[in-house]
Amino acid sequence: MLRGLIYKIEEDTADLLRNYNIIFRKTENGFTLLHSNDSKFNSPAFSGGLHLIFHVQFPNKSFLNFTDVPFSNNQKFIFSNTQDSQNETLHKNNFVDISCIEECESNGLNAELSLFLNTKNQFFGSATEFPTRTALEYAVYFNSRKIKLRYNFYSNTTLVDFKNFFITDDQSTFKINNFSKRELANGKIVHCISIDELIMASDNLNLKLFLKKEIDFLSNYSMHLPLPDIKNISYDSEQDLFFNDLFILI
Repeated sequence: MLRGLIYKIEEDTADLLRNYNIIFRKTENGFTLLHSNDSKFNSPAFSGGLHLIFHVQFPNKSFLNFTDVPFSNNQKFIFSNTQDSQNETLHKNNFVDISCIEECESNGLNAELSLFLNTKNQFFGSATEFPTRTALEYAVYFNSRKIKLRYNFYSNTTLVDFKNFFITDDQSTFKINNFSKRELANGKIVHCISIDELIMASDNLNLKLFLKKEIDFLSNYSMHLPLPDIKNISYDSEQDLFFNDLFILI
């Protein structure tokens, strides 16, 4: 569900909404158009198709990090219906992809919703009065981006020896211990380890992983690892992968 989007109504569309007494109302995950069942709108003066255009802005700066669309800010999503008699998804494939995108000159990410309604006078301008009119629902579906989790461990004192450390779950059903060193952009050296399995970016990842170290037969060190934050997803051009980085002080 996408929240916090900004909707702007094109000027000609705003005039049409006023003329047809249509109310624009924002909802939790989109907007709805409401109209009272007034017989005066059955007049032939209100017949013919309506073309409504809405512009959408995506203020979430992390949107491209966790959404599976081309990684570029200079692009516009184009969404349009093909009919207005039944519910429809406003893109031809299951999710928004490159086929929905046009390049644009302005920076940032935005979208245009182009809706063609009343093509058969089923809402306005019909001589026949409809006691009830079926509501239409148009939808847009974005897919989550596939990412790799990468844990980055660092110390503010001495460099930790990771020889006996490993990552595992709460039942210790596996061990991941292929740590490697890498230098961050700020020059800090971290020991990092990535989870090979690609996962879908999400606000609610159900993960229970631990950093453990075998000390001796009777004791060991264990640290519950924090959950990833989708704000920390970045693109690695060398590996052509999106990593969700976690930085952990030990």
